[in-house]
Amino acid sequence: MLSSSQDSASIARDLGLSPLTVKTHITHMLGKLVIRQRGHLIAFANESGLIVPGTTPTSFIANRLRAAS
Repeated sequence: MLSSSQDSASIARDLGLSPLTVKTHITHMLGKLVIRQRGHLIAFANESGLIVPGTTPTSFIANRLRAAS
């Protein structure tokens, strides 16, 4: 969802979370990966294969959840 340039409020609305929860998760990802900007986080996700080109964020998450169960 970050990769589609959605802001935290939009991501929160789509996932049924509070905007503060989304911001907290993004901040934790940035910190753990020692990345300063959201754009760099998106680049990291692309380069590591976390984002599949041509899929929507919602379908990607749904497919990952199905595969994990």
